[in-house]
Parts: sequence; C-alpha cells; structure tokens
Amino acid sequence: MPTGSGKTKTLVSWLMTDAVRNGKKVLWLTHRAELLAQTARAFRSAAPLLREDMDVLRMRLIGGGYGPG
Repeated sequence: MPTGSGKTKTLVSWLMTDAVRNGKKVLWLTHRAELLAQTARAFRSAAPLLREDMDVLRMRLIGGGYGPG
C-alpha cells in the first residue's frame, strides 16, 4: 500500500477485531517516534471494536521520547 493509504488504520482495525478482542497481546515495532504516536492514536480510535466485556485497552509506549510504563 502506498504512503497515506491507511496501512496503520487497516492493520490496527484487523488486530483489534481478531487478536486483541480475543485476549492476545500485540507488539508493534517501528523506527520513528511519529509512527509510534500515530499507531497509538489508531488503537485508541479503534477501541470501540473491542468486546463489550473488555472495558480497558492497555498500551505501553517505549522508544524515543517515551519511557517505560
């Protein structure tokens, strides 16, 4: 997919409806802090895709500009 076509949003949506919704953890690796922040926003936006009994989406950002925890 070319730049700006929605790769992050597409993959996050798929992960939320498949892996995360079924209790699995996701490790997202990227080489730029901007991409990490973009992905975190995409996960927050996709939170309504979780099951009704899942009331919390937990994320931990580690990398340039972010600290552990």
